[in-house]
Amino acid sequence: MKDIYIHKLSHMGYPDKPYHPEAIYPELAQLGYKPEIQGENEVFSGIREMLFEMGLDKEKYGTPEWNPLKDFIRPGEKAVLKPNLVFHEHPKGPREMESMVTNGAVLRPIIDYILIAAKGEVEITIADAPIQGADFQKTCALAGITALQEFYKSRGIRIRIADMRMVRSLPNEMDILEKRIYQRDASHYRRVDLREKSELIDVIDKVRRFEITDYGIGSVRKHHSREKNEYFIPREVLEADLFVNLPKIKTHRKAGLTCAMKNLVGINGDKTCLAHHTRGTRESGGDEFSQKSVKLWLKVRVWTFLKTNWLGIKAASLIKRFFQRFIWKGKSMKEYNMEHAPTAFFEGSWHGNDTIWRCVKDLNKIVLYADKQGRMQEKKQRRYLCIADGVLAGEGEGPMEQTTKPLGVILAGTNPVYADYAVSRLMCYDYRCIPSIARGFENRWWPLADKQAEQVEIAGNRPLEEIRDYFVPSFGWREKLTPYVGEGRGME
Repeated sequence: MKDIYIHKLSHMGYPDKPYHPEAIYPELAQLGYKPEIQGENEVFSGIREMLFEMGLDKEKYGTPEWNPLKDFIRPGEKAVLKPNLVFHEHPKGPREMESMVTNGAVLRPIIDYILIAAKGEVEITIADAPIQGADFQKTCALAGITALQEFYKSRGIRIRIADMRMVRSLPNEMDILEKRIYQRDASHYRRVDLREKSELIDVIDKVRRFEITDYGIGSVRKHHSREKNEYFIPREVLEADLFVNLPKIKTHRKAGLTCAMKNLVGINGDKTCLAHHTRGTRESGGDEFSQKSVKLWLKVRVWTFLKTNWLGIKAASLIKRFFQRFIWKGKSMKEYNMEHAPTAFFEGSWHGNDTIWRCVKDLNKIVLYADKQGRMQEKKQRRYLCIADGVLAGEGEGPMEQTTKPLGVILAGTNPVYADYAVSRLMCYDYRCIPSIARGFENRWWPLADKQAEQVEIAGNRPLEEIRDYFVPSFGWREKLTPYVGEGRGME
Protein backbone atom coordinates (compact mmCIF):
# COMPACT_ATOMS: atom_id res chain seq x y z
CA MET A 1 0.00 0.00 0.00
CA LYS A 2 1.31 3.45 -0.92
CA ASP A 3 1.74 5.95 1.91
CA ILE A 4 -0.34 8.65 0.22
CA TYR A 5 -2.81 8.54 -2.63
CA ILE A 6 -3.83 11.73 -4.47
CA HIS A 7 -6.86 11.77 -6.73
CA LYS A 8 -7.18 14.58 -9.26
CA LEU A 9 -10.75 15.47 -10.20
CA SER A 10 -11.77 16.80 -13.58
CA HIS A 11 -14.32 19.16 -12.00
CA MET A 12 -13.38 22.03 -9.64
CA GLY A 13 -16.47 22.05 -7.47
CA TYR A 14 -18.71 20.21 -5.05
CA PRO A 15 -21.90 18.26 -5.77
CA ASP A 16 -25.30 19.20 -4.37
CA LYS A 17 -26.45 18.19 -0.88
CA PRO A 18 -26.85 15.54 0.46
CA TYR A 19 -24.10 14.33 -1.88
CA HIS A 20 -25.62 11.11 -3.26
CA PRO A 21 -23.28 9.02 -5.42
CA GLU A 22 -23.66 9.24 -9.18
CA ALA A 23 -24.20 5.48 -9.45
CA ILE A 24 -25.47 2.66 -7.26
CA TYR A 25 -22.16 0.88 -6.70
CA PRO A 26 -22.45 -2.86 -5.89
CA GLU A 27 -21.14 -2.57 -2.32
CA LEU A 28 -23.79 0.01 -1.39
CA ALA A 29 -26.28 -2.87 -1.18
CA GLN A 30 -24.75 -3.50 2.26
CA LEU A 31 -26.08 -0.18 3.59
CA GLY A 32 -28.99 -0.27 5.99
CA TYR A 33 -30.91 2.16 3.79
CA LYS A 34 -31.76 2.30 0.11
CA PRO A 35 -29.18 4.49 -1.65
CA GLU A 36 -30.15 7.13 -4.17
CA ILE A 37 -28.25 8.67 -7.03
CA GLN A 38 -27.89 12.21 -8.28
CA GLY A 39 -26.09 13.85 -11.16
CA GLU A 40 -22.34 14.18 -11.16
CA ASN A 41 -20.55 13.46 -7.87
CA GLU A 42 -16.90 13.05 -8.64
CA VAL A 43 -15.98 13.53 -4.99
CA PHE A 44 -17.77 10.30 -3.99
CA SER A 45 -16.38 8.31 -6.91
CA GLY A 46 -12.91 9.79 -6.33
CA ILE A 47 -12.81 8.77 -2.67
CA ARG A 48 -14.13 5.33 -3.61
CA GLU A 49 -11.32 4.93 -6.14
CA MET A 50 -8.72 6.11 -3.61
CA LEU A 51 -9.81 3.49 -1.07
CA PHE A 52 -9.43 0.83 -3.76
CA GLU A 53 -6.04 2.13 -4.90
CA MET A 54 -4.85 2.13 -1.29
CA GLY A 55 -5.35 -1.63 -1.41
CA LEU A 56 -8.29 -1.77 1.00
CA ASP A 57 -10.14 -5.08 0.51
CA LYS A 58 -8.85 -4.90 -3.04
CA GLU A 59 -9.71 -8.47 -4.02
CA LYS A 60 -13.44 -7.85 -3.51
CA TYR A 61 -13.61 -4.51 -5.32
CA GLY A 62 -16.50 -4.34 -7.75
CA THR A 63 -18.54 -6.95 -5.89
CA PRO A 64 -21.43 -6.49 -3.41
CA GLU A 65 -19.09 -7.69 -0.63
CA TRP A 66 -16.44 -4.95 -1.03
CA ASN A 67 -15.76 -3.50 2.41
CA PRO A 68 -12.81 -1.07 2.25
CA LEU A 69 -12.93 0.06 5.89
CA LYS A 70 -13.33 -3.38 7.46
CA ASP A 71 -9.93 -3.08 9.14
CA PHE A 72 -10.70 0.43 10.43
CA ILE A 73 -14.04 0.00 12.20
CA ARG A 74 -16.07 -2.94 13.52
CA PRO A 75 -19.64 -3.41 14.74
CA GLY A 76 -20.25 -1.84 18.15
CA GLU A 77 -17.34 0.62 17.91
CA LYS A 78 -17.15 4.41 17.79
CA ALA A 79 -15.90 6.71 15.02
CA VAL A 80 -15.06 10.40 15.23
CA LEU A 81 -14.89 12.47 12.06
CA LYS A 82 -12.89 15.69 12.47
CA PRO A 83 -13.45 18.22 9.65
CA ASN A 84 -11.98 21.72 9.58
CA LEU A 85 -14.81 24.04 10.68
CA VAL A 86 -12.64 26.96 11.66
CA PHE A 87 -15.10 29.87 11.25
CA HIS A 88 -18.58 30.77 10.02
CA GLU A 89 -17.83 33.57 7.55
CA HIS A 90 -15.23 34.90 5.17
CA PRO A 91 -14.50 38.61 4.63
CA LYS A 92 -15.22 38.22 0.91
CA GLY A 93 -18.51 36.40 1.30
CA PRO A 94 -20.09 32.93 1.29
CA ARG A 95 -18.37 31.79 -1.92
CA GLU A 96 -14.98 31.79 -0.20
CA MET A 97 -16.36 29.59 2.59
CA GLU A 98 -16.04 26.62 0.24
CA SER A 99 -12.26 26.97 0.30
CA MET A 100 -12.14 27.57 4.07
CA VAL A 101 -14.06 24.65 5.60
CA THR A 102 -14.24 20.94 4.83
CA ASN A 103 -17.17 20.27 2.52
CA GLY A 104 -19.82 17.73 3.52
CA ALA A 105 -19.34 15.96 0.18
CA VAL A 106 -16.03 14.62 1.50
CA LEU A 107 -17.71 13.19 4.60
CA ARG A 108 -20.58 11.44 2.81
CA PRO A 109 -18.69 8.47 1.28
CA ILE A 110 -16.65 7.95 4.44
CA ILE A 111 -19.83 7.75 6.53
CA ASP A 112 -21.36 5.26 4.08
CA TYR A 113 -18.30 3.01 4.14
CA ILE A 114 -18.14 3.20 7.95
CA LEU A 115 -21.78 2.08 8.07
CA ILE A 116 -20.95 -0.82 5.76
CA ALA A 117 -17.93 -1.92 7.81
CA ALA A 118 -19.81 -1.70 11.13
CA LYS A 119 -23.02 -3.18 9.68
CA GLY A 120 -24.84 -0.09 10.90
CA GLU A 121 -23.86 -0.78 14.52
CA VAL A 122 -21.63 2.23 15.10
CA GLU A 123 -21.64 5.52 16.95
CA ILE A 124 -20.57 8.28 14.55
CA THR A 125 -19.69 11.76 15.80
CA ILE A 126 -18.71 14.70 13.61
CA ALA A 127 -16.79 17.04 15.89
CA ASP A 128 -14.52 20.08 16.01
CA ALA A 129 -13.39 22.82 18.36
CA PRO A 130 -13.15 25.90 16.10
CA ILE A 131 -11.84 29.29 17.21
CA GLN A 132 -13.61 30.83 20.17
CA GLY A 133 -15.69 33.34 18.17
CA ALA A 134 -17.03 30.87 15.60
CA ASP A 135 -20.76 30.23 15.25
CA PHE A 136 -20.58 26.45 15.15
CA GLN A 137 -24.13 25.78 14.00
CA LYS A 138 -23.86 28.29 11.17
CA THR A 139 -20.54 26.81 10.06
CA CYS A 140 -21.99 23.29 10.02
CA ALA A 141 -24.90 24.49 7.91
CA LEU A 142 -22.65 26.29 5.42
CA ALA A 143 -20.34 23.28 5.15
CA GLY A 144 -23.27 20.97 4.37
CA ILE A 145 -22.77 18.91 7.52
CA THR A 146 -26.17 19.78 8.97
CA ALA A 147 -27.78 18.59 5.72
CA LEU A 148 -25.88 15.31 6.04
CA GLN A 149 -27.14 14.81 9.59
CA GLU A 150 -30.71 15.47 8.47
CA PHE A 151 -30.38 13.06 5.55
CA TYR A 152 -29.16 10.19 7.71
CA LYS A 153 -31.79 10.95 10.35
CA SER A 154 -34.47 10.54 7.68
CA ARG A 155 -33.03 7.06 7.06
CA GLY A 156 -33.10 6.13 10.75
CA ILE A 157 -29.36 6.65 11.25
CA ARG A 158 -28.18 8.92 14.06
CA ILE A 159 -25.14 11.09 13.35
CA ARG A 160 -24.08 13.26 16.26
CA ILE A 161 -22.52 16.70 15.70
CA ALA A 162 -20.44 18.01 18.60
CA ASP A 163 -18.95 21.42 19.34
CA MET A 164 -15.96 20.39 21.48
CA ARG A 165 -15.10 23.87 22.78
CA MET A 166 -15.26 24.39 26.51
CA VAL A 167 -15.79 28.12 25.98
CA ARG A 168 -17.20 30.10 23.07
CA SER A 169 -17.14 33.87 22.70
CA LEU A 170 -19.72 36.21 21.25
CA PRO A 171 -18.54 39.12 19.07
CA ASN A 172 -20.19 42.53 18.99
CA GLU A 173 -21.21 44.38 15.83
CA MET A 174 -17.57 45.31 15.15
CA ASP A 175 -16.44 41.68 15.45
CA ILE A 176 -14.70 42.22 18.79
CA LEU A 177 -15.21 39.44 21.31
CA GLU A 178 -17.03 40.78 24.35
CA LYS A 179 -18.78 37.87 26.09
CA ARG A 180 -17.68 34.33 26.92
CA ILE A 181 -20.07 31.43 27.40
CA TYR A 182 -19.00 28.28 29.24
CA GLN A 183 -20.87 25.66 27.27
CA ARG A 184 -19.15 22.46 28.43
CA ASP A 185 -17.85 21.52 31.87
CA ALA A 186 -14.70 19.59 32.70
CA SER A 187 -16.53 16.24 32.81
CA HIS A 188 -16.54 16.21 28.98
CA TYR A 189 -12.72 16.20 28.86
CA ARG A 190 -9.68 14.40 30.14
CA ARG A 191 -6.41 16.09 30.94
CA VAL A 192 -3.70 14.54 28.83
CA ASP A 193 -0.34 15.40 30.32
CA LEU A 194 2.79 14.81 28.24
CA ARG A 195 5.01 16.05 31.09
CA GLU A 196 8.67 16.25 30.06
CA LYS A 197 7.92 14.55 26.74
CA SER A 198 6.03 17.52 25.31
CA GLU A 199 7.65 19.27 22.36
CA LEU A 200 7.39 22.44 24.44
CA ILE A 201 9.93 21.17 26.95
CA ASP A 202 12.89 22.46 24.92
CA VAL A 203 11.59 26.05 25.26
CA ILE A 204 9.87 25.69 28.61
CA ASP A 205 12.10 28.36 30.16
CA LYS A 206 10.00 30.81 28.10
CA VAL A 207 6.70 29.52 29.50
CA ARG A 208 5.77 32.87 31.06
CA ARG A 209 5.77 34.33 27.56
CA PHE A 210 3.60 31.69 25.88
CA GLU A 211 0.49 33.35 24.47
CA ILE A 212 -2.66 32.73 22.48
CA THR A 213 -4.51 35.57 20.73
CA ASP A 214 -7.52 37.08 22.53
CA TYR A 215 -6.70 35.45 25.85
CA GLY A 216 -5.03 37.33 28.68
CA ILE A 217 -1.32 37.25 29.50
CA GLY A 218 -0.59 34.20 31.64
CA SER A 219 -3.51 32.15 30.32
CA VAL A 220 -1.28 29.54 28.68
CA ARG A 221 1.38 29.10 31.34
CA LYS A 222 -1.04 27.61 33.87
CA HIS A 223 -1.08 24.47 31.69
CA HIS A 224 2.65 24.21 31.00
CA SER A 225 5.78 23.90 33.13
CA ARG A 226 8.77 21.60 33.56
CA GLU A 227 6.51 19.23 35.49
CA LYS A 228 3.36 19.27 33.34
CA ASN A 229 2.34 19.99 29.77
CA GLU A 230 -1.37 19.31 29.49
CA TYR A 231 -4.16 19.50 26.96
CA PHE A 232 -7.91 19.10 27.47
CA ILE A 233 -9.04 16.39 25.08
CA PRO A 234 -12.77 15.67 24.63
CA ARG A 235 -13.91 12.22 25.67
CA GLU A 236 -15.44 11.74 22.20
CA VAL A 237 -11.93 11.72 20.72
CA LEU A 238 -10.34 9.51 23.36
CA GLU A 239 -13.16 6.97 23.31
CA ALA A 240 -13.08 6.66 19.52
CA ASP A 241 -11.89 3.42 17.94
CA LEU A 242 -11.47 5.18 14.60
CA PHE A 243 -10.38 8.78 14.13
CA VAL A 244 -10.98 10.18 10.65
CA ASN A 245 -9.09 13.40 10.02
CA LEU A 246 -10.83 15.48 7.32
CA PRO A 247 -8.71 18.62 6.92
CA LYS A 248 -8.82 21.41 4.37
CA ILE A 249 -5.74 22.12 2.25
CA LYS A 250 -4.77 25.75 2.88
CA THR A 251 -1.91 28.08 3.64
CA HIS A 252 -1.60 29.29 7.24
CA ARG A 253 -0.23 32.50 8.75
CA LYS A 254 1.34 30.87 11.79
CA ALA A 255 2.17 27.36 10.58
CA GLY A 256 2.94 27.88 6.86
CA LEU A 257 0.31 25.41 5.73
CA THR A 258 -2.57 23.58 7.33
CA CYS A 259 -3.69 20.07 6.54
CA ALA A 260 -3.65 16.86 8.60
CA MET A 261 -1.34 17.90 11.44
CA LYS A 262 -2.58 21.44 12.07
CA ASN A 263 -6.22 20.31 11.89
CA LEU A 264 -5.73 18.55 15.23
CA VAL A 265 -5.60 21.87 17.06
CA GLY A 266 -9.36 21.39 16.91
CA ILE A 267 -9.32 18.38 19.25
CA ASN A 268 -8.27 20.51 22.22
CA GLY A 269 -11.28 21.83 24.15
CA ASP A 270 -9.58 24.48 26.30
CA LYS A 271 -7.85 26.99 24.03
CA THR A 272 -5.64 28.27 26.87
CA CYS A 273 -3.65 25.01 26.59
CA LEU A 274 -2.39 26.14 23.17
CA ALA A 275 0.76 28.22 22.84
CA HIS A 276 0.37 30.08 19.55
CA HIS A 277 3.47 32.20 19.91
CA THR A 278 6.07 33.41 22.42
CA ARG A 279 5.89 37.06 23.41
CA GLY A 280 8.64 39.33 22.08
CA THR A 281 10.97 39.53 19.08
CA ARG A 282 13.44 36.91 17.91
CA GLU A 283 16.26 39.04 19.37
CA SER A 284 14.61 38.83 22.80
CA GLY A 285 13.98 35.09 22.51
CA GLY A 286 10.39 35.38 21.30
CA ASP A 287 8.63 34.88 17.97
CA GLU A 288 5.63 37.20 18.33
CA PHE A 289 7.16 39.94 16.13
CA SER A 290 9.29 39.50 13.03
CA GLN A 291 11.34 42.61 13.84
CA LYS A 292 11.73 45.39 16.36
CA SER A 293 9.09 48.07 15.90
CA VAL A 294 8.07 50.37 18.72
CA LYS A 295 5.04 51.51 16.72
CA LEU A 296 3.82 47.97 16.13
CA TRP A 297 4.57 46.94 19.72
CA LEU A 298 2.50 49.83 21.09
CA LYS A 299 -0.33 49.14 18.67
CA VAL A 300 -0.55 45.47 19.64
CA ARG A 301 -0.22 46.09 23.38
CA VAL A 302 -2.81 48.89 23.45
CA TRP A 303 -5.25 46.91 21.30
CA THR A 304 -4.81 43.84 23.49
CA PHE A 305 -5.36 45.87 26.65
CA LEU A 306 -8.53 47.48 25.31
CA LYS A 307 -10.10 44.08 24.71
CA THR A 308 -9.65 43.00 28.34
CA ASN A 309 -12.46 45.06 29.89
CA TRP A 310 -15.95 46.34 29.09
CA LEU A 311 -14.97 50.00 28.71
CA GLY A 312 -11.96 49.12 26.55
CA ILE A 313 -14.11 46.99 24.25
CA LYS A 314 -16.40 49.97 23.65
CA ALA A 315 -13.38 52.16 22.88
CA ALA A 316 -11.88 49.51 20.59
CA SER A 317 -15.19 49.25 18.72
CA LEU A 318 -15.24 53.01 18.12
CA ILE A 319 -11.64 52.97 16.91
CA LYS A 320 -12.33 50.08 14.56
CA ARG A 321 -15.44 51.80 13.19
CA PHE A 322 -13.40 54.97 12.51
CA PHE A 323 -10.68 53.05 10.68
CA GLN A 324 -13.19 51.07 8.65
CA ARG A 325 -14.88 54.25 7.47
CA PHE A 326 -11.96 56.60 6.89
CA ILE A 327 -8.76 54.53 6.59
CA TRP A 328 -9.90 51.23 5.12
CA LYS A 329 -12.39 52.96 2.80
CA GLY A 330 -15.41 50.93 3.85
CA LYS A 331 -13.64 47.58 3.94
CA SER A 332 -13.49 45.40 7.01
CA MET A 333 -10.17 44.95 8.77
CA LYS A 334 -9.92 41.42 7.40
CA GLU A 335 -10.57 42.57 3.83
CA TYR A 336 -7.95 45.30 4.19
CA ASN A 337 -5.41 42.88 5.65
CA MET A 338 -5.89 40.44 2.78
CA GLU A 339 -4.76 43.07 0.29
CA HIS A 340 -2.05 45.05 2.09
CA ALA A 341 1.26 43.46 2.96
CA PRO A 342 2.46 44.58 6.41
CA THR A 343 6.03 45.77 6.91
CA ALA A 344 6.36 43.69 10.07
CA PHE A 345 4.46 40.70 11.41
CA PHE A 346 2.94 40.04 14.82
CA GLU A 347 1.05 37.33 16.77
CA GLY A 348 3.57 34.82 15.43
CA SER A 349 2.13 35.13 11.91
CA TRP A 350 5.43 34.58 10.11
CA HIS A 351 7.99 31.92 9.29
CA GLY A 352 9.94 32.55 12.50
CA ASN A 353 7.19 31.06 14.67
CA ASP A 354 8.95 28.38 16.71
CA THR A 355 6.05 27.75 19.10
CA ILE A 356 2.88 26.59 17.41
CA TRP A 357 4.37 23.54 15.70
CA ARG A 358 5.20 22.14 19.14
CA CYS A 359 1.55 22.09 20.22
CA VAL A 360 0.55 20.72 16.82
CA LYS A 361 2.95 17.80 17.15
CA ASP A 362 1.88 17.17 20.75
CA LEU A 363 -1.77 16.88 19.70
CA ASN A 364 -0.96 14.48 16.87
CA LYS A 365 0.86 12.23 19.33
CA ILE A 366 -2.12 12.39 21.68
CA VAL A 367 -4.69 11.34 19.08
CA LEU A 368 -2.60 8.28 18.25
CA TYR A 369 -1.17 7.23 21.60
CA ALA A 370 -3.53 8.41 24.38
CA ASP A 371 -5.86 5.74 25.70
CA LYS A 372 -9.52 6.23 26.62
CA GLN A 373 -8.51 7.58 30.04
CA GLY A 374 -6.05 10.08 28.56
CA ARG A 375 -2.92 8.16 29.54
CA MET A 376 -0.14 8.01 26.98
CA GLN A 377 0.78 4.46 25.92
CA GLU A 378 3.67 3.00 23.96
CA LYS A 379 1.40 1.47 21.31
CA LYS A 380 -1.11 3.30 19.15
CA GLN A 381 -4.57 3.33 20.68
CA ARG A 382 -6.90 3.92 17.75
CA ARG A 383 -7.06 3.54 14.02
CA TYR A 384 -6.43 6.64 11.92
CA LEU A 385 -7.47 7.70 8.43
CA CYS A 386 -6.93 11.04 6.71
CA ILE A 387 -9.02 12.28 3.78
CA ALA A 388 -8.00 15.84 2.85
CA ASP A 389 -10.27 18.23 0.95
CA GLY A 390 -8.37 20.12 -1.72
CA VAL A 391 -11.17 20.41 -4.27
CA LEU A 392 -11.28 24.12 -3.59
CA ALA A 393 -8.14 24.85 -1.57
CA GLY A 394 -6.93 28.14 -0.08
CA GLU A 395 -3.83 30.28 -0.59
CA GLY A 396 -2.64 33.62 0.78
CA GLU A 397 -3.86 34.75 4.18
CA GLY A 398 -5.13 31.42 5.47
CA PRO A 399 -6.67 29.89 7.39
CA MET A 400 -9.63 32.33 7.52
CA GLU A 401 -8.82 35.07 5.01
CA GLN A 402 -7.56 32.82 2.26
CA THR A 403 -8.18 33.24 -1.45
CA THR A 404 -9.78 30.28 -3.24
CA LYS A 405 -7.35 28.05 -5.11
CA PRO A 406 -9.21 25.62 -7.44
CA LEU A 407 -6.98 22.56 -7.07
CA GLY A 408 -9.42 19.72 -7.70
CA VAL A 409 -7.62 17.28 -5.43
CA ILE A 410 -8.56 14.78 -2.71
CA LEU A 411 -5.80 13.14 -0.70
CA ALA A 412 -5.87 9.96 1.39
CA GLY A 413 -3.43 8.39 3.82
CA THR A 414 -2.98 6.82 7.23
CA ASN A 415 -0.16 9.02 8.52
CA PRO A 416 -0.51 12.75 9.29
CA VAL A 417 3.13 13.63 8.64
CA TYR A 418 3.16 11.91 5.26
CA ALA A 419 -0.09 13.66 4.32
CA ASP A 420 1.36 17.09 5.11
CA TYR A 421 4.59 16.25 3.33
CA ALA A 422 2.60 15.34 0.20
CA VAL A 423 0.63 18.59 0.47
CA SER A 424 3.86 20.60 0.73
CA ARG A 425 4.94 19.04 -2.54
CA LEU A 426 1.55 19.83 -4.11
CA MET A 427 2.00 23.46 -3.04
CA CYS A 428 5.59 23.52 -4.40
CA TYR A 429 7.01 24.20 -0.92
CA ASP A 430 10.19 22.85 0.62
CA TYR A 431 8.85 20.83 3.55
CA ARG A 432 12.05 21.53 5.50
CA CYS A 433 10.91 25.17 5.79
CA ILE A 434 7.69 24.13 7.55
CA PRO A 435 8.51 23.16 11.16
CA SER A 436 5.49 20.94 11.82
CA ILE A 437 6.42 18.70 8.88
CA ALA A 438 10.20 18.78 9.27
CA ARG A 439 9.93 18.09 13.02
CA GLY A 440 7.19 15.53 12.39
CA PHE A 441 9.81 13.25 10.83
CA GLU A 442 11.90 13.50 14.02
CA ASN A 443 11.06 10.86 16.61
CA ARG A 444 11.97 11.23 20.27
CA TRP A 445 8.78 10.16 22.01
CA TRP A 446 5.73 8.46 20.52
CA PRO A 447 6.89 8.40 16.88
CA LEU A 448 4.66 9.82 14.19
CA ALA A 449 6.73 8.69 11.20
CA ASP A 450 8.56 5.42 10.59
CA LYS A 451 10.41 6.57 7.48
CA GLN A 452 12.13 9.68 6.18
CA ALA A 453 10.62 12.15 3.72
CA GLU A 454 12.50 10.82 0.70
CA GLN A 455 11.05 7.36 1.39
CA VAL A 456 7.40 8.45 1.43
CA GLU A 457 5.56 6.89 -1.52
CA ILE A 458 2.96 9.08 -3.19
CA ALA A 459 0.62 7.50 -5.74
CA GLY A 460 -2.28 8.92 -7.72
CA ASN A 461 -4.36 8.86 -10.86
CA ARG A 462 -2.19 11.62 -12.36
CA PRO A 463 1.58 12.24 -12.08
CA LEU A 464 2.42 14.61 -9.25
CA GLU A 465 4.34 16.89 -11.60
CA GLU A 466 1.16 17.50 -13.60
CA ILE A 467 -0.99 18.61 -10.69
CA ARG A 468 1.50 20.56 -8.58
CA ASP A 469 0.65 24.24 -8.43
CA TYR A 470 2.42 26.94 -6.45
CA PHE A 471 0.33 28.37 -3.60
CA VAL A 472 0.92 32.01 -2.78
CA PRO A 473 1.91 31.91 0.91
CA SER A 474 0.73 34.19 3.67
CA PHE A 475 2.60 37.52 3.74
CA GLY A 476 4.77 36.41 6.65
CA TRP A 477 5.99 33.31 4.81
CA ARG A 478 6.65 34.68 1.32
CA GLU A 479 10.40 35.06 1.68
CA LYS A 480 10.64 31.51 3.00
CA LEU A 481 8.18 29.53 0.86
CA THR A 482 9.38 30.36 -2.62
CA PRO A 483 8.57 27.91 -5.47
CA TYR A 484 10.47 24.70 -4.89
CA VAL A 485 10.79 21.65 -7.12
CA GLY A 486 12.56 19.48 -4.58
CA GLU A 487 13.30 15.81 -4.37
CA GLY A 488 11.52 12.78 -3.01
CA ARG A 489 9.54 9.90 -4.39
CA GLY A 490 6.81 10.90 -6.75
CA MET A 491 3.79 9.00 -8.00
CA GLU A 492 4.55 5.52 -9.17
